[in-house]
Amino acid sequence: MSLAALARDFDLSERTISRDLERLRLSGVPVDVATGRGGGAVIDRGGSIPAIAFDLREIAAIRPISQFPTVQRVRWCHV
Repeated sequence: MSLAALARDFDLSERTISRDLERLRLSGVPVDVATGRGGGAVIDRGGSIPAIAFDLREIAAIRPISQFPTVQRVRWCHV
């Protein structure tokens, strides 16, 4: 997905999206970013990321993002 599309969907600047993608990549999320015409960002479906635990306040804050078309297959688990 292009950075412009991500920025539009999340109502953020492309610069913010780029910084956030870089943070994800540095934290171990398998994010590939291609620049130039036809470029964009993709999370490697063959890769894996560790489970993340959130408290109830954090879940309430991030839950709305699951409604965006760019967020696919978010699995919400209660522990």
